[in-house]
Amino acid sequence: MNHCKENSIFSRNKNIRRRSSVSVTRSSFTTLDHIRSAWNQLKFGWSVQLWPNFDRNSIIYMLGRCYFDTSPDNHLNAPKDIVWGGNFSDFTEDFASRLWFTYRDSFPPLLKNSSNNHNACAANLPNSLSSIFIRRPSSCYCEATQTDADRLKAKPTIKSKDRHFVSLSAYGVDSTSIKTSNSFIPLSVQTSDCGWGCMFRCGQMLLAQALVVHFLGRDWRLMKGKSTNISGGSDFNRQIIKWFNDSWSPSSPLSLHRLVHVSGKKPGEWCGPTSVCTAILHVMAQGSSLDNRLGQIEVYLARDRVIYRQEIMDIARGSYTKDKIRTKLHFTDHTANYRSQVNQTNDPENTGSSAILLLIPLMFGKENCINPCYIQVILSLFSDPTFVGLIGGRRKHSSYYVGCQNDSLIYLDPHFTQPTQRLDSLKFPIDSWYCPIPKTMNAAKLDPCCAVGFYCRTRGELSDLIDRLPVLLSINKCAEETSKSSTVKSIVEVLSLEEMDGV
Repeated sequence: MNHCKENSIFSRNKNIRRRSSVSVTRSSFTTLDHIRSAWNQLKFGWSVQLWPNFDRNSIIYMLGRCYFDTSPDNHLNAPKDIVWGGNFSDFTEDFASRLWFTYRDSFPPLLKNSSNNHNACAANLPNSLSSIFIRRPSSCYCEATQTDADRLKAKPTIKSKDRHFVSLSAYGVDSTSIKTSNSFIPLSVQTSDCGWGCMFRCGQMLLAQALVVHFLGRDWRLMKGKSTNISGGSDFNRQIIKWFNDSWSPSSPLSLHRLVHVSGKKPGEWCGPTSVCTAILHVMAQGSSLDNRLGQIEVYLARDRVIYRQEIMDIARGSYTKDKIRTKLHFTDHTANYRSQVNQTNDPENTGSSAILLLIPLMFGKENCINPCYIQVILSLFSDPTFVGLIGGRRKHSSYYVGCQNDSLIYLDPHFTQPTQRLDSLKFPIDSWYCPIPKTMNAAKLDPCCAVGFYCRTRGELSDLIDRLPVLLSINKCAEETSKSSTVKSIVEVLSLEEMDGV
């Protein structure tokens, strides 16, 4: 944004900090707020709500469900093992029930992270992490993983308290809940994520989908209130929205504010898929201390496309201990590394099984465009029953992809500016968190740097997923030029702990 805009925002933030009683959200907006919001809409593109042209003779795959026109030919051509979701009308209801996170304006200021400050994450890093980058290079070239490693080793710089700092207690936030070094935080001038927060919003949508499936069930629908939920009510979607509210409130452990803070990125700095997956892991680990319901899901990050079967299965059954493998080299991270020791015991009487959210950053090519041989791999993901979405898109223009038809991807676009809303009433309006009209794009236009997510409620589902992942994420290396038979190459490796030394 221009210099005048930053000055106006800083002046408003400065006035806010002078008040003894600070409101984290506002119920009214000034003329300047509306002008700025209109400018953001112009800059990032007006969202023209036109229904895309879907092929009524082709099957739509969406997050493990299959939708089709009820014609005999479609029944004959459909895969045998797909979970049928219904007709085209059922697809529209399913899409309209996915949580939609967009740019927001006029929320409380974000923390001003130092460029070399990653203290929110570094405090609890496993000892083996520093050696990860020595033995095996990163698979994601779009992000400087070695730079991230250097940041983790760097000592955080602590600035003295001055007029650019604000007391955490003024925002009703316990300083221990965000792992700061003292009770004061440096404020940025960022009260909007317009133009830079799209990847964070996509990460929120992927995480929200896993939470919806866990607490409400995959068949829950917004309009019908249809669910197989374990939360005690179909209105639990409002609670999930509150978890993501743009504030520092302890009731919003998955907010943009906390994601940006644990990512180590400066407010206003674009973030890639790998960094967002890491941020999701850390806010989920910290969030379980703010709301124990979040502790029902463990996040497992296969940071270099490597999954250790014994490790992830131990986490799912609640029997993971750090001592078991902390001296060995591995290329994964998970929330069990950061949660309290109370939950890390081998005693089956004191532990319970956990659902697993598996995050895998991927690189589908080395250029700005996706390698064509990966397109069918991507399209096949949307029919998997445990799939919760793909985040990526065009460079610095990220989207959340939930389905496909033929060679087109179906997605939710976060590039739409909306004002921050108050969520202090029990029945707050939820229209702005749902989008009834999908967008589509050709899969060939996808940026090669992506991340995918899979949610497994039970150990049986997880075991089945691990068995089929190497096949699901594999490509046929065509050898037409050499006239040799084609070979299959898997993108993901599933290893046992005994195979660590051979990596």
